Amino acid sequence: MEPFCLVPDSVWTLLMSDKKMQYKLTVLVCTYNPVWEKLKRTLLSILKQSYEDYEIIVTDDGSKENCFEEAKQLFDSAGFADYQLTCLEQNGGTVKNIKNGLAHAKGEYVKCISPGDNLFAADTLECWMEYIESRRADVCFGNAVYYRKEGEDLQCIGETKYPVNGKIYDRPMTEKKFRQMLLNYICLKDTPNGAVFIVKTDLFRQYLDRLPAEVKYAEDNAYRLMVADRGDFCYYDRNVIWYEFGTGISTSDKENKWAKIIEAEVNATLSKMPKCLGDTGFEKRMKRLIHGGNAYSALKYFILPELIGWKIRKMCCKTCTDTGYSIEDYNWEERD
Repeated sequence: MEPFCLVPDSVWTLLMSDKKMQYKLTVLVCTYNPVWEKLKRTLLSILKQSYEDYEIIVTDDGSKENCFEEAKQLFDSAGFADYQLTCLEQNGGTVKNIKNGLAHAKGEYVKCISPGDNLFAADTLECWMEYIESRRADVCFGNAVYYRKEGEDLQCIGETKYPVNGKIYDRPMTEKKFRQMLLNYICLKDTPNGAVFIVKTDLFRQYLDRLPAEVKYAEDNAYRLMVADRGDFCYYDRNVIWYEFGTGISTSDKENKWAKIIEAEVNATLSKMPKCLGDTGFEKRMKRLIHGGNAYSALKYFILPELIGWKIRKMCCKTCTDTGYSIEDYNWEERD
């Protein structure tokens, strides 16, 4: 199968209006200079799912070696034909890479995943999608179990609970819960890992298009805008991902280079947020906070004193717990 090229933004609307969704889910594997062994384990964790109504798209961000031939051989050996391979001619960043993959997506929902991260169990997609459909959710996130490589061994770090205040995402959404979402997600950065989301495909593309041009890597900023827009979020309180800690943009930064880039992209996204907010007294205070550049300063506690209680709750919650899982649970290559 020959890889596709980038679909220009100018023809996106036409493509989507004519496209009929053939699958319930697109699993979008986003790569850049991938290590084949990691990519292989990620693909195997998808191919060995009990869920069947999905396609796989491998979208590459202009790598010198994209491992497409190896991926094609793996798909063929598994007898799996519902896949596409697409690539950018030049490295453009995570956001552009995802948008390129979405241009070819034929799933109603999309799950983004990167090499090194694996779906948690063989029934993860089946149970997760059943939950999403029962709740008719637009956006759904779960929990992650973190691991890292120590020499030749894989070490399980623990199960993470982000956000720590997950119950505020329970239905039905009320004005009180909306305020709580803004306080926790925007001001306290009590946010889910970007690897634990499933979102409606068209909705995700719309919000990626609304991100400022400065946002090239942190695609999960799209969820910040969704929160400000009273997005229909839903929390699935089960483990959904084995997340590799210490190698990606958000967790590998020893010199703080990427941390500064991500912070700048978050701030650029916040600058667009007042346009999403309404005119209630609470939302006006949020606008004032953001306009003044104080969303993450101590002044936020004076402008929004209700943050203090939520901050204390966050500090008192244990966000990483011993799972009791064997790291062998991670090894998809040895699973039937």
